[in-house]
Amino acid sequence: MRESSRKVTDSLSAAARKAIALVENTVARVMAGLRSGAHDRLLAAISGGPDSVAALYALQRIRGRAGYQLAAAHLNHGLRGSESDRDEKFVRELCGRLDIELVVERACGLKPANLEERARELRYEFLNRTADALKAQFIVLGHHQDDQAETILLRLLRGAGIAGLAAMAEWGPGRLVRPLLSLNRVAILAYLAAIGADYVVDSSNLDFAALRNRVRTGLLPQLARDYSPGIARRLAELASE
Repeated sequence: MRESSRKVTDSLSAAARKAIALVENTVARVMAGLRSGAHDRLLAAISGGPDSVAALYALQRIRGRAGYQLAAAHLNHGLRGSESDRDEKFVRELCGRLDIELVVERACGLKPANLEERARELRYEFLNRTADALKAQFIVLGHHQDDQAETILLRLLRGAGIAGLAAMAEWGPGRLVRPLLSLNRVAILAYLAAIGADYVVDSSNLDFAALRNRVRTGLLPQLARDYSPGIARRLAELASE
């Protein structure tokens, strides 16, 4: 390690070092389970938000010891005008600084009807197509524990049966990988603060007309505050059973 890097590391507080170790050791554990090697390539989905930025930084910082190649992919849905363009610019600059190959595409044909579901379909179509083109063995997503808990609550509210409560997994389906799935949003934000990483905020996450946003900012925090502080972790564990 160069002297300047050592000084930066030594200057970090114990809390910052702990935050970094938690995320990067978790990501390393998940990636080791994939048996990725020096000739394997990972494609990281990057929106510019905190979750995908944290995943990208962690993958970049551990790839020397993990032994894989890394590329990134960003889909500009074009749904938020200049804000969508801001996100794309941020991602381009980030990947440039980290020296990570980046593929960017702009979505077209999105209509108000079934917008959320169609945007999701387009995103996965783009990621799979890009992974094929780059010969990437795995696609890395930034989903975390709070996303898992929100999904479970949404399915309960929509009347899902027991079988319908099974949600996301760290591995799969197919070549999808979610190395942050056991970590909560607080841990991810602490990691970004510890390494001094910026990210963008999607204003559509503040649209309370969307049920998921009301669950994220209202229902889940209320359950944690008034009934069970560990509710997100317990819901995530339920999904993995």
